[in-house]
Amino acid sequence: MSQTGNSLLDDVGSWSADQCREELSNTLPKLICQYGNGASTDKKITVLRTLVTNFLPHISLDVLEEQLLSKILPQTQILFDKIISDVTKHLESESTQPSNTAKLQNTLMQCLQCLVSMIEILGSCVHQVTSLCKNYGTVSMDQIQSLPCTALNIVKGSFSHCKDSNELYGDYFSSVSEPLSSLFKKAYGLQKSLMALLDAVQLSEQDGDEVIGKMVQVCDGFHELCIIISSMDSTLMVSTWRFLVKLASKHKDLLKDGLEVSSLIKSLCSDIESNYEHCLQIAPLQPGVSSSQRDGKAFAKTLKICNLCLKMLMHLLKEFDGYIGDCHKSLYHLVIVLQSLAPPSVHAPLISSGAQDELNKSLLICIEPLLQQLLANKQFCEAVLICKQDLSKSQWFSRLQTLLHLLRLLPNASAEVQTHWLAPTVFPEDEPRESVFKAVFTTISKCHVEFNVPVYLPSIMCNGQAQRNVSLHEYVTTHLCGYVASVPAAHFGIVERALLTSVLDSDINMALTAMDVWCFLARYGTAALCFTHVKLIANLLNSLPTNSNPAYIHLCMLLRRLIPLMTPEDQTSFTSLYPVQDNLTLWTHLPLLAFPEASKQELCQQIGNTAIEHCQGWMRTETKTLGSLSKVTTALNALCSVYRHYDSSQPPITTRLQDAVKNMVCQLWQELPLDKIRSHDLMSTLISLSGLLLQGLNPEELNNILCEIQKLLQYDKTSVQVRIVTTDFLRRIGKKNIPPCAQQSKILQGISGAFSKLLSDKHWVVHQMALQAFSVFAEETSHESVVPECLQNETVQGLAVNFLSKEPRPYNSETSEVDLLEAQLNVLSDFAVKQQEYLQNVKPVVPVGNQLSVSKTNCASEEPATKRAKYDDSDLQEAIKQVKQGLERIKELKGVNHEKSQPSWFVDELRMIKDQVVSLLPMQ
Repeated sequence: MSQTGNSLLDDVGSWSADQCREELSNTLPKLICQYGNGASTDKKITVLRTLVTNFLPHISLDVLEEQLLSKILPQTQILFDKIISDVTKHLESESTQPSNTAKLQNTLMQCLQCLVSMIEILGSCVHQVTSLCKNYGTVSMDQIQSLPCTALNIVKGSFSHCKDSNELYGDYFSSVSEPLSSLFKKAYGLQKSLMALLDAVQLSEQDGDEVIGKMVQVCDGFHELCIIISSMDSTLMVSTWRFLVKLASKHKDLLKDGLEVSSLIKSLCSDIESNYEHCLQIAPLQPGVSSSQRDGKAFAKTLKICNLCLKMLMHLLKEFDGYIGDCHKSLYHLVIVLQSLAPPSVHAPLISSGAQDELNKSLLICIEPLLQQLLANKQFCEAVLICKQDLSKSQWFSRLQTLLHLLRLLPNASAEVQTHWLAPTVFPEDEPRESVFKAVFTTISKCHVEFNVPVYLPSIMCNGQAQRNVSLHEYVTTHLCGYVASVPAAHFGIVERALLTSVLDSDINMALTAMDVWCFLARYGTAALCFTHVKLIANLLNSLPTNSNPAYIHLCMLLRRLIPLMTPEDQTSFTSLYPVQDNLTLWTHLPLLAFPEASKQELCQQIGNTAIEHCQGWMRTETKTLGSLSKVTTALNALCSVYRHYDSSQPPITTRLQDAVKNMVCQLWQELPLDKIRSHDLMSTLISLSGLLLQGLNPEELNNILCEIQKLLQYDKTSVQVRIVTTDFLRRIGKKNIPPCAQQSKILQGISGAFSKLLSDKHWVVHQMALQAFSVFAEETSHESVVPECLQNETVQGLAVNFLSKEPRPYNSETSEVDLLEAQLNVLSDFAVKQQEYLQNVKPVVPVGNQLSVSKTNCASEEPATKRAKYDDSDLQEAIKQVKQGLERIKELKGVNHEKSQPSWFVDELRMIKDQVVSLLPMQ
């Protein structure tokens, strides 16, 4: 600055207010020119102070922006950034070339003092402009548009510098901590003055896009400021957010098209999540749990901050409905996080009941209103319903809670909104999505731990009844049933499909829940609907092969539960539609006691006669193969069903038929080659039926059966199922009194030998079932001498005694129940994946020797089927040759790829082929 400039500054410093007003037009341009030239930092700050202190009060608000603010504030911003840059350069130079420490400290102090002086001057500027606004009544953004952005940028720069100061200054931090503290306080003061000024600013459509854009920049600047101070001062962060939300809402009609509301919402969600996690880290714990680093006051303060931020978030969503952009994923993630870290989640920290209550009142209670606000948002709907959810194992329970919240809200929503959630429109290019109803069942399969711990939640309030805690299964089922009752008729098919696919799923929790909801539907709906569903399931079972597939088992369970819900008239119609003679397999799964009293005796008699005919037909066959045993197995299962329904009494069948059943069972024990079918399903069914017939067996027949069972137990590869049903057989013997006879000692030896073998079984399920069976047998048998004979092994004796005394087996493991259940879930998930791969890779084949022919026998015009051509030896030889060639080719491929693991379907295919070949071999 020239000498003339210094002289002018000195002169102006001595002027009175009136003289400054008189010399304004002449002096102001000169000072502005001096401020913009290459003078030193100190001189520039002096000029700036003179302009703000001496001349700004005398400038009209109408020309303030044009004459002063627009000309000095950009230069002020540049000067501030230059000082910050100089500080960084000095420190970087010191790190590479150490110099005089005292000199550097002095330089740093001078730079910081300059920053403080600039902020003081700018604060004075904002304060004086605010005073002018009060004098004028109102102020337009157009009149001061340069001031807010510049002041805000300087506040942001100051806070950022203070935030990074510890790392930036290093060893010099302690020496400059005082001016840094002063810088922070002055910047905070400037921010408060700026917020007061912006409160008085008016904005209208007449201001034009440029001025409205300036206000958008101000909002964006405050948003950046919130991000900077989020980890510095929570109180300051909340006050800044509150002002930003207030400012944006005040001018929402003008800002909604230009303001990035989605960015604001994303940042608010992030701040809520981080403060919420910190809140849980310092929350008081339950009594007896180590509570170091826990602060009740800090917990209450942080929780209040979370609550305020959540309220501001909901206010933004309400005010800018339809303009929130792409923040739906952040909102969904926030809802998930809030619930995943709070009780009753098994992954939640063990906080005290008081802290949990505060958490519920302050935060978790806001989840449902938040979802209500987002219910009509299509993008949020897509984020929730997308099939591929990027969630951790601790967040699936939270997703389930979220979906149940939505089910509670949907009945009161418009038809269009309900359609979005229940029948989402998915285009080919979209990611797959499912209905909200099906999503609940899909999520259930991921909550294996929570269903089995189990987790308890408060039930739905009922009139006149106190609220109670219920298991997760009951909680989910209640909500699903309530929703099903309100589903529009147009979408009822979606509910039916979701229930059916869930029942067919391998996950037991999903299937059981679907069955419960289906039973509610059968009771809530019409009798015709229930009958239709029963016929659907019956037809499905008839179309599927009888096996132990989860889907088949689940359908059988569901059918057993739906039959009792039918009207007596429909039950009678059912017996006509599915006669026993043609549907014996189906009737093995039906609850006979649920049918009308007049039908029970006839049904049991028909089942018994049909089963006997099947077994006798098989025994009359000259060539008996393993493949032909399926009919015998079905017949025995049907008889088991009848006798099991009347386990405590005689079944309503004739004495002649009962004798025929007993004789047929004894004959099977004599004729069947037990060594070849010891793992066949027939074997376990035969043992079960023998156990049900125990009271009618004479000592000789019982002794023969026990001898065969002992032989079975000697084989190492006897199936687990056979060993389990044998335990039930032995349990039932306890009620039978064996009279003194030639076979008594052999029978008692057989009982003790079988029990001894099963009690020492290494398979934990067989061992447990054997202990339970032995406990019942020991209490009920009249032959007490046989009890100690069953416990020859000392280890087994100790386990049995502890079991009878109801002493729990000691379990020493550091693995928690939750970890064990999670490991169990991993095993089940791997099994489900392998099963799905198998179904996708294996082509359906018709079993050799059991090819099915389909003919329209009900058509009167049908011509007689042509006779099948007889095979001669050459045809069989050619078929065997092809099989051998195929086996050789498999060996070659397996040898080439011996280092690679074989796909799971390959092993399953080989086993299936083996079973088909074995089924062709004669049994003798």
